[in-house]
Amino acid sequence: MNNILEWLVAAEDTRQQAKVKHLMRDIIAIVFFAELANATKWIEIYLFAIAKRGSLAEISGTASRDTFP
Repeated sequence: MNNILEWLVAAEDTRQQAKVKHLMRDIIAIVFFAELANATKWIEIYLFAIAKRGSLAEISGTASRDTFP
């Protein structure tokens, strides 16, 4: 698991930095874990992230209170 999370830090973020609200590694990690939990639609991924906010934050520092309303 740590290898996956270390890889996320190295992922290149080509977005315009002035418009970025969330780190690319956070987005990729949330989608990755949600897909493992069989979430396939964006609404399912969003609901997964909300439901697992505490667990995701413990594992990788993602999904803090600032990530989702």
